[in-house]
Amino acid sequence: MRADLILARGRIRTLGRSGLNPHSHLAVAGGQVLACGGREVMALRGPRTRLVDLAGAAVLPGFNDAHAHVVYYGLTRFGADLSGATGIDDILDR
Repeated sequence: MRADLILARGRIRTLGRSGLNPHSHLAVAGGQVLACGGREVMALRGPRTRLVDLAGAAVLPGFNDAHAHVVYYGLTRFGADLSGATGIDDILDR
């Protein structure tokens, strides 16, 4: 299968079981990722493949709905751990 689109020479990251995986090339066919890797992805280029030179730009495929719960993080990160406190003196010490 030939790629419809190849993104080349970028900082492409995919998410796997071991965390973020770095790649430099990404091929797309039929609206789906066909391959990620290095220059070997160029073998999927056909006469109608659109080639985009990313020139080091970043691509983060698969990060859909990337957002953070900032208020929750702030409340849990900076709260006092009162587990095991038996009185006001324990609470004030923390």
